[in-house]
Amino acid sequence: MKDDAIGSPMHPATTPGPSSIMYTSCPSGFTLTNSGWEKELVCDLRNTAKSAVLTHLELGKPLSAQDEQALQAACNIIVEQFPAFKNHLDFWGANAALREQLKNLKDTDARKKRKATTNHIA
Repeated sequence: MKDDAIGSPMHPATTPGPSSIMYTSCPSGFTLTNSGWEKELVCDLRNTAKSAVLTHLELGKPLSAQDEQALQAACNIIVEQFPAFKNHLDFWGANAALREQLKNLKDTDARKKRKATTNHIA
C-alpha cells in the first residue's frame, strides 16, 4: 500500500478497487462502470464474472431467481479472485458483477437470435 504525504498508509477507501472496509449494503445506483475502480480491475472482474455465470448460473433468469447453491458457487469464484469482496455484506460487489454479466449475456443471446431470425427471413 502506498504512503501519503504524512507517511502513514493510505486509507483503504482511497485505494483503487474494492475497499477493505466492510460495506453493509450496495451503494445506491452502483455499477461497475461508475465504481471508480481501475479499468483493468473492472475488466478482470467482468471476465471472471462472465466465466462464473456461464459455469454456474442459468441465462435468462434474474440473479434473485437463481439456485442458491449455484449463486454461492458463482460468488465464490469471484471472491477467490478478488478477496476484498469478502468485505461486502451479502457479497453485493460480486453480485453486481454477476448481475451485469447475466444481463449482458442475455442481451447478446437475444441479439444473436434476432439476427438469425432476420437472416433466415431475408
